[in-house]
Amino acid sequence: MLRNDISEFDSNPNFSIDASNTVYLIFMLIGIVGYFTIPTVANWIISAGGMGAYNRNLQTTAARTGAAAGGVAGAISGNITGQLAKRKENKGNGENGDNKESGTKK
Repeated sequence: MLRNDISEFDSNPNFSIDASNTVYLIFMLIGIVGYFTIPTVANWIISAGGMGAYNRNLQTTAARTGAAAGGVAGAISGNITGQLAKRKENKGNGENGDNKESGTKK
């Protein structure tokens, strides 16, 4: 639509914008102004409403939760690694790692 209007402006000096084009241009201007002003107004609302403090608390809680999850994952992987190393060490000594007597019956 916009390309047609531009080509019409170039070719016809008596061209005038009709009502549908006027509505389209107004809509485009509102969109352009909104594109630049909405982030600023949203920042004002968040700053005035105390959303910054909420976000700081939320971020702190998320960091603590992530640290706790990392600690649990590290403990689990360390435990598994320790068990595997213990088994490997027992097999290297000729033991089977289950502390049972070899095959002799009493």
